[in-house]
Amino acid sequence: MAGIDYSSQEFLLSAILSGDETMYNAYCSGDVYLSFAITCGMVPEGGTKDEYKKERNLCKSTVLGLSYLMSKFGLANKLTLDSGEEWDEDAAQEMIDLFYTTYPELKKYQTGIIEQYAGDGYLRLEDGWYHWGDNDNFRSATNFTVQGVAAAIMRKAVKLAFERGLYVCITLHDALYIEYKVGNEQQIETLAWCMKQAFQDYFEDETMKKWASSIRLDPFAWGPSYEGKETIETNAMVIDCGAIYIDDRAKSDYEKFKKYFDPRAEDLL
Repeated sequence: MAGIDYSSQEFLLSAILSGDETMYNAYCSGDVYLSFAITCGMVPEGGTKDEYKKERNLCKSTVLGLSYLMSKFGLANKLTLDSGEEWDEDAAQEMIDLFYTTYPELKKYQTGIIEQYAGDGYLRLEDGWYHWGDNDNFRSATNFTVQGVAAAIMRKAVKLAFERGLYVCITLHDALYIEYKVGNEQQIETLAWCMKQAFQDYFEDETMKKWASSIRLDPFAWGPSYEGKETIETNAMVIDCGAIYIDDRAKSDYEKFKKYFDPRAEDLL
């Protein structure tokens, strides 16, 4: 099996759709949360995520929350839960102000989408999907333009993959998973091409297409034949691999429950 994720896909889409160059540069830095922390002055230029872990995590909570128009009340709760320290609404509002001062074009874009939705009574994506004006939650409008585009890109990527003979088992949020025979690892390269092509093909504007070409991909392959290996190489890619795949966020749960799994799983550890 192999899976490839779009890395920070919705952040890049927000930058492209809003035309916010500072956001785009943050994506290109490779760490959008640290970039925000540096740009807004919470971390000095040249600071690293290891040196400023706390500040980066606060910025991560803010970026993720405000991507979906979280209020100061919701953000205060999120910052409190994520940091383990008490945050009130005023302090959360300061983070919101920092975010939109750093990414002003995003604020204009989000406001414009909400106004367009209220005025026209619908939103339409380039691939023909509609969001009709019967949803009272204003967040749904901005979510539709970002997550809807992401979904359209995924559909395009799956179509391209099937056209090239890949067996796509499943999509999961912003990732595609394929099954292939060991020895045919070049199919992972093909999947990567399909996903990059789909991301760029959605946009016709040259600047948007250029920004879209910056999308990063995170591949991982796993199966019994990769036991004891850390990477496999194709003509154009070095891919992390292993006998089984466990998401970093699930390692503790896996250790807790693995004794209940199929005994064959033990042979792969």
